[in-house]
Amino acid sequence: MLSADDRANFDTLSRAFRHGRVVLMEVQRIADGAIVSALSAVGCKDGFYTFTPSATLVEGNPSSCSIRRTPMAASLEAPALRVSSLSGH
Repeated sequence: MLSADDRANFDTLSRAFRHGRVVLMEVQRIADGAIVSALSAVGCKDGFYTFTPSATLVEGNPSSCSIRRTPMAASLEAPALRVSSLSGH
């Protein structure tokens, strides 16, 4: 099951995508110091911009880097449909 923090990060990114306020940027991962690509929500208040990294991208081919923990209840197309809806396409 996803944690509350994971769900909150997903919700933040969903809102940012809906409003066109997402950037892809390099960040330094605190755990190991590696430079990684991250999707970050952009906020603006009083003329100051903030960037909140919410998801790091998988290094390499995402299909070969991980497997699902649990069996899928729906068809293989369901997750792709849900994810693609975030981009507004």
